[in-house]
Amino acid sequence: ILVASDSDRLELQNRLSKLSAERQLLSSPEKTSFDQPINLQTVQRQLGFSETLVHMTEISDQLYVSVIDQSNLEVKKISLDETNRTLFESALETILLGETDLEKLYHIGRLIDINSIVDQTKSIIVMADGYFHQIPFGIIPLNYPESPNSFGSAKYLIEQAEVRMLNSLQDLTERQKRNNHQYGFSGFGVNDFQNDATSRNLVSLPKAPQEIINISDKLNRLDQNKAFINENATVQEFRNSAGNSSILHMATHSEVSENDPLFSTLHFYADEGENSNQVLSGRLFAYELFELNLQNDLIMLNSCESGGDRFLQGSGVMGISRALRYAGANSLVLNSWSVNDHYAAEFAEEFYKHLNNGETKSKALQLAKIEFIKNRNANPHFWGPYILNGDNRPIVTDKNWFAGSLLLAMLFVAGLVVTGRRKQFPVT
Repeated sequence: ILVASDSDRLELQNRLSKLSAERQLLSSPEKTSFDQPINLQTVQRQLGFSETLVHMTEISDQLYVSVIDQSNLEVKKISLDETNRTLFESALETILLGETDLEKLYHIGRLIDINSIVDQTKSIIVMADGYFHQIPFGIIPLNYPESPNSFGSAKYLIEQAEVRMLNSLQDLTERQKRNNHQYGFSGFGVNDFQNDATSRNLVSLPKAPQEIINISDKLNRLDQNKAFINENATVQEFRNSAGNSSILHMATHSEVSENDPLFSTLHFYADEGENSNQVLSGRLFAYELFELNLQNDLIMLNSCESGGDRFLQGSGVMGISRALRYAGANSLVLNSWSVNDHYAAEFAEEFYKHLNNGETKSKALQLAKIEFIKNRNANPHFWGPYILNGDNRPIVTDKNWFAGSLLLAMLFVAGLVVTGRRKQFPVT
């Protein structure tokens, strides 16, 4: 497809899509029921006590918002007329440029009645298409802001509720299995892309190597952490090692193909001996992820786009997240737009600190965002793009809590034994 003429490209893309679908059915028979309907009661039984599912879909210039908890279902219909579409698109433009307009985000929240959702939950699961792939729930202000850019004084949704995303209802009803891994953490970091013939002059990411080292150090409750930096962070090394880790972290560049998400690209170190075809050296396409059997508990793609004018949006997010999820990953953390690599590194380290403390993935992400709001940079441009997609279970179990609970249980049993003996042999 990369070298085909225009007349051949469409035919090749259609063949690839068909073969990818057939291969997926053969390699993952448990997913053959992907399009099977799931009734409301089944969905409600999977929701926790303070958990709400928000399903959003666009049909014929109408946005349908379904809000589901354990006992209720409410459906709202919002007109996507020219005024509302302009609101969404202009709000998104300000976020991408780092000039976030809080007033526009507040009005978007009013459209979907966001406060009524937050009032009844502490954890929100989002399934959405269209604009809400690009505008994360967490960045919406709950109160009218003092000014369009009064970032520090705003009260954001993420401060009230955890947020994660799912691609399908099957992700909610099917329990992901936990795997035994050779490594606790594997991180791939590249800061120099000058030897990549296809880099399009990708800017350097000077913080990427140290980001990998710092995260590996913070995850001290995991065993056998591995760091692959620059010349060790090749596509071949990724193929060999990526699936053997509980956590897989990538600090590198990505490029999203909106025309065909299967051709979204991750950039690695371009090793001349890696591939005889220099057009492909250092690049890994989304469609290649299907064959890697990535049975990771978590993948974080802390990637940046060059120039800041492109971002993981809409079908791009769906494409790369579906590729990674179908390859076997239980959950993902992706960034919806490019962020300065200094802030990206700081955010990732804060997230993993909470994950290492035994928090669930969505709670760790929420705490990292609150830390940024309170003490780093409250502009949602810098903390808002990170979204969790998939399973929410913690990576690290609290061994101290388990040991303490076991000790208390043993003391309780011992107390019962002593009490029983006293009753059996009364003191005279």
